Amino acid sequence: MDYEFSKKQPFHSVEGWYSLEYPRLWEMEVIENIPAFFNPFGGYGSLQVFAVKMGALANSGNLIENHPFLKGESLTEKMQLFLERQDQFIPKDSLQLTEKRHKEGDSTYIVATEYRIENRFYMACMMQRSNIFLLSLYNCEGLPDKAEARAVGEILKSIEIHKQ
Repeated sequence: MDYEFSKKQPFHSVEGWYSLEYPRLWEMEVIENIPAFFNPFGGYGSLQVFAVKMGALANSGNLIENHPFLKGESLTEKMQLFLERQDQFIPKDSLQLTEKRHKEGDSTYIVATEYRIENRFYMACMMQRSNIFLLSLYNCEGLPDKAEARAVGEILKSIEIHKQ
């Protein structure tokens, strides 16, 4: 199924921390305060986007208890901690950190990986700009078809973390 990514709709986080674009035919549903994007017409999986303001961790009660990967100093350490909780052990040197420079002079840092648990495919992408951290997690049974994989990639490319 071709998602015609040129026909897209915007999403802006309630907090104003980030925005993204997703295919117009897809739907968005908030599950436990986390937006989930999916194709209701025969899609394979869903993409969830978890966001947190890192400076707020001290005031957040059990945020780190519920998401211990946030203890990591760097994005690669956060990703390793996240993967360990999924019983996935990927060597640190295989996690490549990329940088997206902004005209304001700062950067968004990105690390991503794919893995499988039994018959489910997962793609985890972590991004951080200043004190805003995002974890985007796509999962589906089996493997996504090429069109859905392309649509998820386009959504991830469209994410803009707003300078705070």
